[in-house]
Amino acid sequence: MLRDRLKQISPIVLIGFIIAGPSPTSAAARTQFKAGLGYDFISQEYFADSVSYLGGDSAISEWALKTDYLDDIKGTLSLQYLPYKDRRIDILSTYEQTSEFLRLRLNNGMRLPLGENRLDIYNDMELKRRIDGETVAGDDYYQGYARARYTLKQTENLDNWVQLKSDFVSFDSVADYNYNYFRYGAAAGLSYRFGSFSSSDFSLFYLARKVADSSDLDYDSYGAESSTFGFHASGEYDLFARFERKDYQHPTGKDDQYRLEFQGRNKMRIAEPFFMRQVLEWESTIYDGNDDVNQNYSRTVISFLQGIEFGSSEVAAGPTATFLSEESSSLLESEDYTEWGAELQFDHFSMSGFFLSAKSVTGRRDYDNDGDFFSDYLFERVSLIGDLGLMKHLNLSLFYSAEWEWHDLETDDSRIDLLSTNLTYTF
Repeated sequence: MLRDRLKQISPIVLIGFIIAGPSPTSAAARTQFKAGLGYDFISQEYFADSVSYLGGDSAISEWALKTDYLDDIKGTLSLQYLPYKDRRIDILSTYEQTSEFLRLRLNNGMRLPLGENRLDIYNDMELKRRIDGETVAGDDYYQGYARARYTLKQTENLDNWVQLKSDFVSFDSVADYNYNYFRYGAAAGLSYRFGSFSSSDFSLFYLARKVADSSDLDYDSYGAESSTFGFHASGEYDLFARFERKDYQHPTGKDDQYRLEFQGRNKMRIAEPFFMRQVLEWESTIYDGNDDVNQNYSRTVISFLQGIEFGSSEVAAGPTATFLSEESSSLLESEDYTEWGAELQFDHFSMSGFFLSAKSVTGRRDYDNDGDFFSDYLFERVSLIGDLGLMKHLNLSLFYSAEWEWHDLETDDSRIDLLSTNLTYTF
């Protein structure tokens, strides 16, 4: 199976591996080539009473249903061009191909000093096409993103800035959940730098979306964001807050909403090498009309972890809890629930080129009222992000995420797995 898939990948990708080798030092300072192979996998599996699917005469009492949304080996080639050693201009082009799709991307970044001020420009273009099999809506598209930010230095510690940005997507064929749109927006803010690498940011923003095929999906969004990162005598903290108002152009005001978010993390070193970490996340969405589809809700996550540091690594563990409060509607019950779990984290970062972050949460979700489409369950959630330099020019990166559910009724069990890996050679 693996050999057959490799044969379907464009020969130019494999040729890149064959001819790979160190390039002259002068060229390496300006131009960098990468060739790689990757594997992406997304799968969802759930269990249901087979009588619903096979009829009452079936002798099988249960049936496992599994869907692989993605199961592809991909080949990639990329070229990065740096005309200046200070990286003020960065141009990156990437070609990616699987047995069924090809994708082209072009990223350009410019950081232009203007005296004590600075202009940052970034844009990203992507083209995706199906090259084998039947094309369905959403397969073929091109999209783009652009951002320009001008930073005005006021004092040694204070900057003011303004930003313009836009993005779009255009499909070859549209459907209910795949539609062409164009967005544009602006933001203005200030950044203040404290001592010891601490900083604080505040900004106001506006964003509008236009959908050619349905004006009901047009909206205007505006609000404010604030973030603070810093160090204190025994550790560090990271705070983020956001307020957003979103107005859709539907004549009845459907989907109009207020949204508030807050995230806070605090790390305190108790006595070397031990530390404590507290995490608080809160979000709330309030609709102008709490109708059958849009239900007001608020969600809170709290974690209290204790850990130990050793070298470039740290391990932390402790209890975590999640609370969801949702208003009921005339057709839908509220899905209020409480989750209790045990969280285990491991993080490693070294200058030698090895990064790994892993987290496991084991717990139980209890609904206040069991409904027709949800029930209490035990769960296991795993996430893993890694980047490893195997050799001087060879690098392996991977991402894995999974969630498994065990319900009181075994037929309600489910599991979701997502895996993405990339092996790249730089020359």
